[in-house]
Amino acid sequence: MARNTYLLGIDYLIDLVKGKYKTSIICQLGKQDQHFGELLRNVNLENHDQVTKKVLSQQLKALIAAGIVSRTIIPTMPPQTQYALTPVGKQIRELMVKLSLAGEQLVKENNPQVTIEYSYGCISEPGLHPRKE
Repeated sequence: MARNTYLLGIDYLIDLVKGKYKTSIICQLGKQDQHFGELLRNVNLENHDQVTKKVLSQQLKALIAAGIVSRTIIPTMPPQTQYALTPVGKQIRELMVKLSLAGEQLVKENNPQVTIEYSYGCISEPGLHPRKE
């Protein structure tokens, strides 16, 4: 992220969460804290097995540096790493769900030829509308 000046806080936030699979990572960690392998498997479910270990690791490092995700080493043999959303990460996830629902509404009303694949992590939860096949 090369910019030091943003017009609005939302511009900064968008810069933080844009990038390969970051929204999927945030959505998955909003469901529960996860180990790396579990997170890789779940993010791949959403993204048709496109995510590599290297890319997931890079994106997690960026989200940790941004203060959105935390990383905890569990002293087992071998050591395990647990990832979780920080309090601000949880706030961001709630906003992402609302923005996603607003986007669906816009597509429905103004652009019905567009297809949206609903996220396993954000949308199909109790209280939200799951995709109807």
